[in-house]
Amino acid sequence: MVADEKTFGFCQGGNILKEVRQKVDSLNALAWDLELVDPERAILLSEQAFHLSSTDGFAKEPYLKGKADSLCNLAHVNLDIGNYSLALNQSFDALSLYRKIADAEKEAIMLRNIGGIYCAINEYASAMDTLLEALTLSESLKFLDVKGEVLLNIGTVYLLIGNYSHALKEYEKVLEIALGTKNKTLEAFVLCNMTSVYVGLSDHENTKKTFERCLKISRETQNKLIQMNVLTQMGHEYLNQEDSVRAEECFRQSFELSKNAGFKNEEASSLVGLGKIYLQKREYEKSQEIFQTAKQLSEQLKDKNLLIECYKGFSQIYQALGNFENALDQCKRYYDTRQSLSDRINDQKIRTLEVAYRTERAQKEAEIARLKNIELEKEIAERKRIEKALRKSEEQYRLLAAIDPLTGINNRRHFFELAQREVSRARRFNHPLTAIMVDIDHFKKINDTFGHHRGDEVLKQCTDLIKDCLREMDIVGRYGGEEFSILLPETNLQQGIRVAKRLVQILRETPLQVGTDVAFVTLSVGVTELRGEMDLDTLIDEADHAMYSAKNAGRNRFVVWSRP
Repeated sequence: MVADEKTFGFCQGGNILKEVRQKVDSLNALAWDLELVDPERAILLSEQAFHLSSTDGFAKEPYLKGKADSLCNLAHVNLDIGNYSLALNQSFDALSLYRKIADAEKEAIMLRNIGGIYCAINEYASAMDTLLEALTLSESLKFLDVKGEVLLNIGTVYLLIGNYSHALKEYEKVLEIALGTKNKTLEAFVLCNMTSVYVGLSDHENTKKTFERCLKISRETQNKLIQMNVLTQMGHEYLNQEDSVRAEECFRQSFELSKNAGFKNEEASSLVGLGKIYLQKREYEKSQEIFQTAKQLSEQLKDKNLLIECYKGFSQIYQALGNFENALDQCKRYYDTRQSLSDRINDQKIRTLEVAYRTERAQKEAEIARLKNIELEKEIAERKRIEKALRKSEEQYRLLAAIDPLTGINNRRHFFELAQREVSRARRFNHPLTAIMVDIDHFKKINDTFGHHRGDEVLKQCTDLIKDCLREMDIVGRYGGEEFSILLPETNLQQGIRVAKRLVQILRETPLQVGTDVAFVTLSVGVTELRGEMDLDTLIDEADHAMYSAKNAGRNRFVVWSRP
């Protein structure tokens, strides 16, 4: 057979297109491997692949898989380096293309990535909605690695809204998948996030173990993002333990890695840590310079959590320098931004739980529909509706009866109910338990100076600061007036003393907004621990006596109870 010129041209063109496809696929595969090692090069390779997929021989009919893969790579890298808006647009574009070519695995991956971006911008309800869709898809097609990555992000949603128990449950599932598939990258990611959970729970032993294991694996896999993240976390952990030498070492390592690799979010986080180190050293000029750089990066990233830390740092610097006008200005920025973020996150928490509940309910109802006939299902649904209405009514009543209306924490009666159960449990299993009593010093003077309305505002701000020092599992209540009672489960006396010390220090150093003015308050704190067959009343009385000893000793301090 003899080929004419047209046939020869068609064959030649087909071979060229095949070669271009192979080149595009090779570029995208290399970019994917470089995402966490060399993000700048990964972006360049992905952009080159995207260009080849849409030009020359592909101008009329683009190479859709090549375009989608390059957009997928770009979205992942831009999420890692903090370009969230661009990452979200690229993710949705890639998702649309994967649905066109019916690539279900990559569709699930993009849904997971979109959920991760929503987490990064504090849109937790949207994140949970998207991730549950990705989970359903990955489970139906048995994509085990993808399922692990989706569960990792679901755990992160719970972590970010402060639900540590749910987060840990999801992370344990991910760790099981990572070990089963020998996926070291997934193992490093989940260990990094588990470190965050243990930090939140003040579980110092597990924090250190998980940190060391995570750092080892991330270095073996050359995963710079995980190295930076876990180093920054441990920097703050060492800072809380007043080990400034180790803290500074961690922050500096994280800063060097993030600066060289272009991970802006981690760079800003490590700078905030270094700013705090220099603030502790009273090197105010250096601290201010570092916080200023961190603030600029935080504004670019639109990261309000980091901005809050910068404003607080500036306020403390200006206060130390005697520049009270600027200290007041930064204090206002701190509280305005914190309140704005708090309101948004609280709304997102509710919506996130609604999404998770709605999905769980849908799954249960689907199972009922499979096992029961239509009439029985209607009967069950009606019963559930009535039970739900009753539970909701009862829950609202219990909430009103248990919460102090001014501060939003447990009232005295409900505190004692919770505390009694905790004391009984600690005695039964011989577990440590520490009690703390707190009183705001000279609170009457604040009321007399600023009025009772402003005094209430100060009381609420003090409550927020006290809660910030505690774990999810700790029990705190308003004992009366300006007094607070705290119970620390699984906490011995030495650990309780560290909490008391932190309470006194944070209240002493944090400026409180009182209308257009700023006030500083101090605390008198008493600490004691459960011993033998001691009952709750004795435990609280000892902490109360220790607190009054702190007042008699000059206030602005903590005292550990000792037998008279």
